[in-house]
Amino acid sequence: MFCSIACPKLDPPLRITITRDIINLYNDEKKKLKSYYVKNSQRLSLTTDTWISIQNVNYMVLTGHFIDSEWKMQKRILNFCQIPNHKGETIGKVIEACLKQWGIEKVFTITVDNATSNNGAISHIRKR
Repeated sequence: MFCSIACPKLDPPLRITITRDIINLYNDEKKKLKSYYVKNSQRLSLTTDTWISIQNVNYMVLTGHFIDSEWKMQKRILNFCQIPNHKGETIGKVIEACLKQWGIEKVFTITVDNATSNNGAISHIRKR
């Protein structure tokens, strides 16, 4: 409504088209990044954070940090997802699944917040 009044000549794309384009862009960028990690045998430093939304839903984000070939610090969100709880083993399994999905085998460091459940998550990852 607003667009048709503000600029009647504008023909905005459909929501389905925008969704499809964003998913395709994400998949293309993910493919490039996976290829970069494999080709350069890249070691990643990971950070993770978990929180509970106002609707009482648990979320986790996993971010990968690395130095590129031009010695510039890069960071990419590898995973943003709902998790069933904040238990260490649950967090560890989600991190493990994400690393497998991305084909990441070399992790340099993992930085977490000071929640006690993170000890369990790190123990789970070390075993794997």
